[in-house]
Amino acid sequence: MKRNKMKTKLLLTLFASLLLAGCWPFDDAETSSSEQTAEAVVENLVITTTEDGTVEAEEKVLITNELKWSVIIKSVVEEGTVVEKGDLIIEFECKNLEDAIDQKELHLNNAELGLEQAKKDLVIAQKQHAINLEQAKNALQDAQENLTLYQDQSQSNLAQAEELVRQAKEALERYKSKGGQKENSLRNADIAITMARKTLKIEQERLAFKKKVNEDPKLNEPYSKSEIETAELNVETLKNNLEDNIAAKELLIKYDIPQVIRQREEAVTQAETDLKILKTHTIVQTMRQKETAVKESQLNLERAELAQEAELKWKEQEIKGKEKELQEHQDQMAELKEDEEKLRVTAEKAGLVLYTPGWKGEGLRIMIKEGESVYPRAQLLQIPDMTTLRVKTMLFEALREYVTIEGGQGEGAVVVAEIEAYIEAALKDLITKVATGVLPREKFGAEALKIKTDGFIPKIKQAVIDGRMTKDEARRFYDRLQQQEVEIASQTGGTPNLIEINWDELPDGSKTRKTAAEPEADQQATQAVLVLDAFAQKTQVSGRVVESSPLPKSTGPEWLQTGTKAYDLYVGIDWEANGLTPGKEVRPGMGGKVTLLLDEIENALTIPVLSVYNKKNRYYCMKLQNGTPTETEITLGKMNESRVQVLSGLNEGDKVLLVAKSEEGIESERAADEGDASAEGDVGEGT
Repeated sequence: MKRNKMKTKLLLTLFASLLLAGCWPFDDAETSSSEQTAEAVVENLVITTTEDGTVEAEEKVLITNELKWSVIIKSVVEEGTVVEKGDLIIEFECKNLEDAIDQKELHLNNAELGLEQAKKDLVIAQKQHAINLEQAKNALQDAQENLTLYQDQSQSNLAQAEELVRQAKEALERYKSKGGQKENSLRNADIAITMARKTLKIEQERLAFKKKVNEDPKLNEPYSKSEIETAELNVETLKNNLEDNIAAKELLIKYDIPQVIRQREEAVTQAETDLKILKTHTIVQTMRQKETAVKESQLNLERAELAQEAELKWKEQEIKGKEKELQEHQDQMAELKEDEEKLRVTAEKAGLVLYTPGWKGEGLRIMIKEGESVYPRAQLLQIPDMTTLRVKTMLFEALREYVTIEGGQGEGAVVVAEIEAYIEAALKDLITKVATGVLPREKFGAEALKIKTDGFIPKIKQAVIDGRMTKDEARRFYDRLQQQEVEIASQTGGTPNLIEINWDELPDGSKTRKTAAEPEADQQATQAVLVLDAFAQKTQVSGRVVESSPLPKSTGPEWLQTGTKAYDLYVGIDWEANGLTPGKEVRPGMGGKVTLLLDEIENALTIPVLSVYNKKNRYYCMKLQNGTPTETEITLGKMNESRVQVLSGLNEGDKVLLVAKSEEGIESERAADEGDASAEGDVGEGT
């Protein structure tokens, strides 16, 4: 079988490093005799590696507690039961789920009532706003009519004020003009004075006549004393009346006439002032008020229209919110009902039930039995797809180059694994820093975003630029990462920091590199031989390597830190060729040994591995020449677990010591043997 030089060099280097490090597992019992020999023979050297393997299904249905609450196992089928599609496998009870459904029904009813009330409120608001709009329109119409009426009334008021001014001026002029009230008042006063004087004169003449008559003795005083006194009194009264009339005229001239004139002038002034105020203030101010009232009414109308629009939109939005709230409760109820259905788990298809319980803390596994409490997401059972059974084993990193995967394994998968490993390691380190207080908790989001922008996004771009991934492969991988981020954010209540990559700036070329993981067209998958412990006769089962993990991982626990890494390797079984039936002779969980056929060298000259030793970076064996061990330098080729290829230094049929020792070692051994014999002789003689 054809193999490249790199594989040969790697095996040779591994073998040399083992010898130089002094790590080869010599057994004292095997080296106790220098007489054991082996012969150099020509044979087909088969190079293999053997590791433990376990049968498992590539595809399987895992049965877990899919609820977010703890549940109690109500019933479960026995392990190993073969079930048909639709058969009940496990049934749970969950008091929290029952309470949540009852509570959600209450919320659902409240949401339905709230939505109904919101719709009624919308109808009432529409009617109320129609009334408000009508009132606002009427108020605007009233204000406009008041403005128009006042415009007409102001003209009338102005005319009336002007008429009052005219009348006041006329009254003043009429009072002061010739023949007016002023002259009439003076003339009446003069007439009164004249009449008073004439009357006084007449009465004085009568009094004088009466007195003169009484003085005539002949007449014998015809007028009595009382008549004379009465006449005198009348005269005195008329004198007073005359004086009063004169005084009244003087008062009229001095006071009354000026007062009336002044009053008439003040009336004119007041009328003119009123007219001026009416023109410049009252009408203007009232008109402004009326116009302002119209504007306010218009504003009130617009406000009412806007308020109606805003409130109706708010009511409509409230209805949408209530509808959304109702829908959310309905969706949540549907989810709860789905969770309720998850309390009864039935088989999706026929298969074998296996118990694979998870942990419940404190190093205790969950007991798969009735009445056991199970935490959320805890794994309980699995039903493997028997048609996908294969054997999982391991392959040390140094041997990965020698294994060919069926169908090949592209570099894109390796890149994906590298980036996923980087993300896992970076986030694990970040979480550790936060947990230990090295990084403040509030900076976690920024640092996580930095890992994204400065870490794996550049790695994805570089993989495309290097040709290790196509742009389509990179885009699909990144879209999957983004979707996972959205799902994690929705579960935790966080906000995803989605970043779009400018794919146009990356090259469109396909992958150009070819790695050892990608087989040549004429290469076949590496063959394997399985020996399962369950087979009493240790029957060998043939298979082939069908898959390998993209990246190796450390073997053993993390605290050990051996530095040894190995790939997960999966071996497929040719069922028909081996005469086996999946799930019948071979079942999940069976263990055994997996031997990989890495290489085969035809007509190779070989000797046992234990015949070889190293000295000063050269390889030697003890060749028997005439029965004497002679140190012989040899050149090595490939090896398997027991024999090694000799390229030069030996011929077919040569004898070599099976347990190799250098000449110095042989001499030392001989000296030791002689010393032991001498000591035994001394002891014998002494006895």
